[in-house]
Amino acid sequence: MKFVIAFAILVAAVNASPSPIVETKVDKTIEICMKEIDIPTEDALKLRFGDFSSNDEKSKCFVKCFFQQINFLNEANELQKDVMTKHFATDKSDDNVNLEKSIEKCIKGKNGEQCETVHNIYKCFWDEKVYRAPTPTVAAH
Repeated sequence: MKFVIAFAILVAAVNASPSPIVETKVDKTIEICMKEIDIPTEDALKLRFGDFSSNDEKSKCFVKCFFQQINFLNEANELQKDVMTKHFATDKSDDNVNLEKSIEKCIKGKNGEQCETVHNIYKCFWDEKVYRAPTPTVAAH
C-alpha cells in the first residue's frame, strides 16, 4: 500500500513539473542570455523563479533575450502569441481556453521592442499563473 501511495505522489509530481528536456533547454537559454546581457547569476535565477526584486535594465533585457531565444519574439521583435500558447498548453482544453485569455491579457496592445515591456509581460505571466517554474531545490551538504 505504501508503494502505491509513493508511486502516485511521484506520478503527480512528474506531471506537475515541466519535462526534463524542457528544463534543460531553459537552463541552456538562461546561460546564453546571462552571457549576452552580462547579468549576475543570482539576478537571472531570481527572475527564473518569479522574483522580480532585481528591477534594473539588465534584468529587463535578460527577459527580452530569453523571449527571443525561445521564439516568443520573432526577429522583428513581434510577440508570437501562437508560440506562447503552444509552449504553455496542457492536455486539458478548459485550461487552454483560460491560458489563451491570460496570454492575451498580458500581451494585448504591446510589442517586444523595449526590454521593460517584455519584462512586464513576463511578470504578468506569473501574476496570471501562465508560467510557473519548478520549485528551486537546495543541495544537501
